[in-house]
Amino acid sequence: MMKRQNALGLIFACAIISIAFNHAYGENDMNGNSAAQKTSSESASANLFPGDSSFETGNESWFGCRSVSTTAYDGKYSLELDGTLERNCRTRLYYNLLEKDQEYVFSFYAKASASGTKINVGLNNLYYQTFLFKNFTLNEEWQRYIIEIPKQDKVQDFYLDLVLLSDAKVWLDAVQLEKGRKAGEYSRPEKISLGLGNTDAPGNIVFIDEGAPQLEIGVLSNWAEKQDLEVSFDTVDYSGRTIFTKKEKISIETDSPFRKKIPAMEKMTLGYFVSTVALSGKDGKAIAKRQVPFGIVPRPLPEENSPDSFFGIHAGSVTLEALPRIGVKWIRHFTTWKWGEREKGVLSLPDDYYDHYMKYGFSVMDCIKAQDCPKWAIGEDGKLKDIGDYSSFCRRYVEKMKGKVKYWEIENEPDLDFVRKFNLPLKEAAEYYADVVNSAGPAIKQADPEAAVLAISNSGMEGNFCEMALQRCAGSFDIMTIHPYTGTREIGPNSTSIAPETYLRKKILGFVDTLKKYGKGQRLWVDELGWAIDDRESYQSEYMRKYSDYVARTMIICKSVPEVEHLFWFKAQGCYEKQFYQYGLWRSEFEPLPAAVYYANIARILCMTKPVKVLFQNDVQAYAFEKSDGSVIVAMWKYQGSTNEMALDFMEGSTKIIDIFGNVVREVRKEGRLAIPLSGSPLFLIVKGLGTEKTCEVISNASINMEPVSLALSMSEAGIISGTAKNNYPREQKVEVYPRERIAGIEPGKIPLVLPADGVKAFSFKVPDEDVKAGWRYLIECSTSSGKVSKELKLELNPCLKISSGGEGFQEILKMRNAIALDERKYIYPPDPGIAWKSPEDLSCVFNCAWDTEYFYFSADVVDKVFFQKSDSYQAWNGDSIQLAFDTLGNAEENVFQFNDDDSEFIAWLSPKGARIATTYSAQKGEVGNDVRDAKISIVKKDRTTEYRIAIPWKAIGMTGPAKGRIFGFNFIVNNNDGNGRNFWLGLTNGIGEVKYPFIFRKFILLDN
Repeated sequence: MMKRQNALGLIFACAIISIAFNHAYGENDMNGNSAAQKTSSESASANLFPGDSSFETGNESWFGCRSVSTTAYDGKYSLELDGTLERNCRTRLYYNLLEKDQEYVFSFYAKASASGTKINVGLNNLYYQTFLFKNFTLNEEWQRYIIEIPKQDKVQDFYLDLVLLSDAKVWLDAVQLEKGRKAGEYSRPEKISLGLGNTDAPGNIVFIDEGAPQLEIGVLSNWAEKQDLEVSFDTVDYSGRTIFTKKEKISIETDSPFRKKIPAMEKMTLGYFVSTVALSGKDGKAIAKRQVPFGIVPRPLPEENSPDSFFGIHAGSVTLEALPRIGVKWIRHFTTWKWGEREKGVLSLPDDYYDHYMKYGFSVMDCIKAQDCPKWAIGEDGKLKDIGDYSSFCRRYVEKMKGKVKYWEIENEPDLDFVRKFNLPLKEAAEYYADVVNSAGPAIKQADPEAAVLAISNSGMEGNFCEMALQRCAGSFDIMTIHPYTGTREIGPNSTSIAPETYLRKKILGFVDTLKKYGKGQRLWVDELGWAIDDRESYQSEYMRKYSDYVARTMIICKSVPEVEHLFWFKAQGCYEKQFYQYGLWRSEFEPLPAAVYYANIARILCMTKPVKVLFQNDVQAYAFEKSDGSVIVAMWKYQGSTNEMALDFMEGSTKIIDIFGNVVREVRKEGRLAIPLSGSPLFLIVKGLGTEKTCEVISNASINMEPVSLALSMSEAGIISGTAKNNYPREQKVEVYPRERIAGIEPGKIPLVLPADGVKAFSFKVPDEDVKAGWRYLIECSTSSGKVSKELKLELNPCLKISSGGEGFQEILKMRNAIALDERKYIYPPDPGIAWKSPEDLSCVFNCAWDTEYFYFSADVVDKVFFQKSDSYQAWNGDSIQLAFDTLGNAEENVFQFNDDDSEFIAWLSPKGARIATTYSAQKGEVGNDVRDAKISIVKKDRTTEYRIAIPWKAIGMTGPAKGRIFGFNFIVNNNDGNGRNFWLGLTNGIGEVKYPFIFRKFILLDN
């Protein structure tokens, strides 16, 4: 995955009990400690650990284990981890629990079914780090175990990860977190605890024929006197409609847990549901609230193992038993060479390594990581001493696992990892990786002639690593793997995310073309792709819906490309980025997101189908698939725009509409036509007996309230408006394009165009010189048989002034009076209010630019409290650095989130070896990762200010013959790292750091000084 650090065995889990009202993580003070009630004891509990740490009301979101009454240290219940069923127990993620510069002590009581039982306990944070780890040996009696937590250099979020090292049973109880260095007597942290259990179905995914799930409610009072309380329970569906509700008044004595099972619903129906239990006092004031989400799905098709299935996943920490329930048939697994051969020549992975996958009938593809290698394999130059060492490991390991796994991938995302690990420019990294494939591929085939070798594993990064590697190693592998990520994929109120329709199919088809051009008949898999959702979002928020829609639409788009054989979603659960954003279809082991239910239904509906045609690919999306019985399934949805309905000429009774949950939608007809409601969630139209060609013809002639033509406008030279007209319909259109308002007198007055189905035609207009002024607006109109469409081009030009060729250069720039200061929060990205930028002292800059006939000059003085940069690689954006990007012809299109071939991007940074500037995107793909030839660069650090002076040759940018009046897009960002990774950056605009979006770059015009 792009820009992701890997950590073996670190899996993140979040709370079943989490509720995100008003986008605030946690329970909104609904923690059982209501201020309206008075304690019988004046002393406050020293226990800071959240929730029911005695497990009297349930497992309190400790996943992989259960609350049992067979033994207990405190109260009547403890937490049981049974090694025959599960060896890993994880807590939810606790935010802001550890204060900066404060010591703590964490303790728990534990016992085992057999003396000498060993467990590992790790305290893990969001930076892919286990900041504390201890090994304990348990006996058959209750004993207290203590972990001292030293002062942290920042407020720390963390979760606990407990690993049992045998098949024994282990019981935990009386968990406590205290300030200081000494553990005090155990005390319960809550005055009243509330718990809500799960459905007992794996991953809380219930089959429609299994019967209504029963959820257990638990209540515990730690008050001295009896408490009169009211318990309310309800279940809502995905639309927010209450489908079941129940209330009960209870009286509860101290230390006498109340437990009761309640049905989650009266009648089973397909869909996604959230059950909520709330507790209030006799005064009616709320005390605590808990939620459990679950999905009800049909049984998958086919139910048995199916290697031909399209649908795979990266497993994460969700129980493997849950994955077949949503139709997953393939698993992508990682084997790390470093752990597989700790000692040269000795394989250190057990024979039963894949047996847990075999148990559930998964087909497995294993990625054997080469760059994460044993220390003995690394030479003095930082590269492998001998590529043959890796190949030898692959040969011996594949031979050992023959019969269990037959698909073997050579490295994950080498366009990132080989660059970073071996400190190589992109072209050299591609060549080195190809050499590894040329060695390891035949070795794998030697071990198992029936095995398939997979390679390339290109991340979402641009730079054409794929093309350069493929030309060198195409004869050594069978299947090309790709990860067609977008540059930004975090979904939430404080982030930017790019919808799959904007780039995905085009990107995949680009890889298809590359494979046809340079490959040798290889097949194509998408073996990693995903988005991340803000972990603080509630299960049914607008952003959760957006995330789930993206998952569904991505699956359909990938399936629509005939060359793509499999899609492996990233992932079932886990992997955090930017603190709050988690990938996965589950939030934790028992918290399926709506996306998991979407996945289940798409995997069922589109199983054993083949793509036949893309019908609409604009505001409305429609993709046709054919089943073996001749029926046609058309997936359709609204991507953008105002349209909400499609009218089709199908006869009554000839079609069936299925929603994203698998329910049949009631047919609605208007004026004799079938009316299909459109939203961001796909619907599936099933047509039988009409044939594929006729079905596609009817849909192609649909009536849709959307713009028939899309216009794109740009001005790269003063006085010339260039544009394109794109046909949004899958049928030919004749149109006329003409200017209006300020440029009404331009010749020619009207330009006739014939647009083929889904086709694009270009046009241009000459603007009189006297009309070319910054800030003026130009309106272009297109007349069609379906109405008129207009597009406005507004010129907002920033001056780039000319300086003397061969003169003083930067001295002239510093004397100019048009410098721009970026010293306000509006220039900080991502625009998350939680980002710790308080003033220009945290990060700001003053910059200017200029030009002569040979160079583009850039000067910036950056103020930053902490300077951090350790990289020797051109992928240095994780440290303090500046990235500069050019929309060279000023022709970037709206909603196109990638660079054109004529665009360019560079990074300037102070490496351990001195100031450097390298190419990060260029039409000359072989230049990516190389230092820019003939560039002039100086980076000088002075106290809290870093002075950047950069001159880039126009030929490196891609602009030949720069002259007065040339217009181009330009943007830059200042990356900020205070020692814990790039957490934010300063930007002239957005469009570099999260996603490449050159359309929003500022427009600059070359002028005389």
